[in-house]
Amino acid sequence: MLVYLIRHGNTEWNVQGRYLGLTDMPLSDLGVETAKNTIAPEVDIIFCSPLTRCLQTADILFPGRERIVIDELHECDFGRLEGRSAEDMIDDEEYRRFVDEGCIGDIPGGENVMGFKNRVCTAFEQAVREHSDGGALAFVVHGGVIMALLERFNAIKRDFYEYSIDNCAVIACDCKLDGELSFDVIGGKYL
Repeated sequence: MLVYLIRHGNTEWNVQGRYLGLTDMPLSDLGVETAKNTIAPEVDIIFCSPLTRCLQTADILFPGRERIVIDELHECDFGRLEGRSAEDMIDDEEYRRFVDEGCIGDIPGGENVMGFKNRVCTAFEQAVREHSDGGALAFVVHGGVIMALLERFNAIKRDFYEYSIDNCAVIACDCKLDGELSFDVIGGKYL
């Protein structure tokens, strides 16, 4: 079964290198333009994060199409990092500790990274299994969500942070449901 993972278009904070998690920020002009210039795959069902930047991207890529919003596919809660750049926090002790520990524990004032990964992967797997006879699926979501999905389900194993992708990137996956869910990337950045 074909599954497409699509990252939302740019926001102002993406361009500025700021952490953007739960802040419900719309696409920037660049984000709208990038989405308009992205070739949308042919899909039967569209899943989406509930945040505006994903909903707008889905509307641009798939105009007039119904989409299924899955609340658990929202981006990570970055807590006290939200809206700040790494440069802003160079002397922040909490941030330095989080980075020094490999960015894998509790985000200061935010979500636990492993809890975030489990949340999105569980929601993704449930959606795929429930719609396995529905043809090609698209998931218009966040960079962190796609990174978690690729880390968990991609047949070629890499570290979470090696899966960073650009805004409006489209990754095509051949998804296998026999036994544990897994997929092979067949199009996009991680061939």
